[in-house]
Amino acid sequence: MAIIQQSNFKPKWYHIILVRYLIIIIVVIAMAAFLVEYLFIISPYVNQTRDGGPLDLATHEKILQEQKQYLEKLQQLQAESDTINRAELEKLNFVVANKLDMAAVLRQLESLAAQTEMELIGLGVSIGEKEGAERGAITMGLSFTGGEYRSIKEYLSTIEKNIRIMDVTDLSMKEIGNLFFLSVKSYYLE
Repeated sequence: MAIIQQSNFKPKWYHIILVRYLIIIIVVIAMAAFLVEYLFIISPYVNQTRDGGPLDLATHEKILQEQKQYLEKLQQLQAESDTINRAELEKLNFVVANKLDMAAVLRQLESLAAQTEMELIGLGVSIGEKEGAERGAITMGLSFTGGEYRSIKEYLSTIEKNIRIMDVTDLSMKEIGNLFFLSVKSYYLE
């Protein structure tokens, strides 16, 4: 048989409050925790869903509509480009090349010079991809001999009538028309 001793425990005032109002204290602490969570965690995200914030549904719907319109325009352009005849596109490549093809441009200039009895003796090239040059353009400095006035005039005329777009940007002669310098700019798509 065990002997149980009685102790002289006297509850203090806070023990009585704790026992009597325990449920209310737990509810108040839980509400305070929820309030802190709302103010510091939930409220910033709720504010981002308003007035064009990053989580605003109306803003994202507007962006989606703009993207759909852009896609429709792209699909329309794709359909139009599919109707273009490939032969017509090849003709366009003769006028303005798709990519940089310096050899083709030089062949054209040299063959045009051969038609006018002038001889190509020097060449300098500046490509539009280099720093300080115009993008999408090739600038060539050409030197010729045998360039009489009539030959030079014919050569400039053939450049003008050539199917590929070329601009003569500089023209000079030395030694009484025997030495002829020409600067020609040709273009290509990037």
